Amino acid sequence: SATTTYTADYANGGFTPSTSSVSSDHTQTQVTQSLNGAQVPLEQRQERVIGKAADGTVTTETIVRKYDPTGQFAATERTITESRKTPGGGSMVVATVYRTDVNGQEQRAERKVVETQVAGSTTSTNTVVERPSLDGSFQTVEKRSAVTNLAENSAAQKTTAKTTTTTNESVYRADSNGGFVEAERKVITETQSGKESVVNTTTYQPDGNVGALQFQEQRVATSSTAPDGSM
Repeated sequence: SATTTYTADYANGGFTPSTSSVSSDHTQTQVTQSLNGAQVPLEQRQERVIGKAADGTVTTETIVRKYDPTGQFAATERTITESRKTPGGGSMVVATVYRTDVNGQEQRAERKVVETQVAGSTTSTNTVVERPSLDGSFQTVEKRSAVTNLAENSAAQKTTAKTTTTTNESVYRADSNGGFVEAERKVITETQSGKESVVNTTTYQPDGNVGALQFQEQRVATSSTAPDGSM
């Protein structure tokens, strides 16, 4: 498959192609236009399954090769992801990222552990992000906690069936004392009523006091489906 993105040409009018993406055999390549007008690679991504264990763990490898604006190879990022289902409909995902340094040697850069648990209409997701410390061992630098609740009103209760999904997500980052403080909070409410969907996202960020958050912004996006199925 091939996808091309066009951007507006305000100087000459019309649109000009800015990037294109070609996917084939587990490989996706993004191409852009250099300063001299030539088509050069921007990024190449390869993904494949490298292992399946008896306990259901699936291991995948994702390799991303990045290039500079002239099309010269710049760096490689490789991610090894191990995922498995857990009892009750949850999952455990461990993703380790390796990046090449200035000498072209591959170094561990990050590890992310995502644990998801499902209890009825509530889904809880806890994420731990670790990065290498000065001695090379992984150290936790960020934690995320998200709770999603699903509520439904049947058509028997109301004329139009209504579904509301509310997600409360908090981001905690390490402070200078070795503890974790809440650095950001998002409350996302998505309401699906008939052919209309409304997503309300409210963001809270620190107000200058340790551990205190204040309202930052609110975004509301509304979409609806036409009778022919188009948005």
